[in-house]
Amino acid sequence: MLTVAVLISGTGSNLRALLDAARRPDFPARVVVVGADRDAAGLAHAAEFGIPSFTVRWSDYDSRAAWERRSQSSFVPTPPTSSS
Repeated sequence: MLTVAVLISGTGSNLRALLDAARRPDFPARVVVVGADRDAAGLAHAAEFGIPSFTVRWSDYDSRAAWERRSQSSFVPTPPTSSS
């Protein structure tokens, strides 16, 4: 099974279609995170399906390279911290 991260920039109509399709047991992928570069309306689809999401605003960075580094780091799972 493929593990998929989805980037959206608007209403998330393609994301919604993918999430609906992924409900089928024979669908070969699962969406594990959704990202956006603005407060995109489509993030509501991720919330509805219980999928984590993040926003990395382009305007918060001085360069595309800096924005890309921050965006890419959002895809890396953070291991749980030990309380001991």
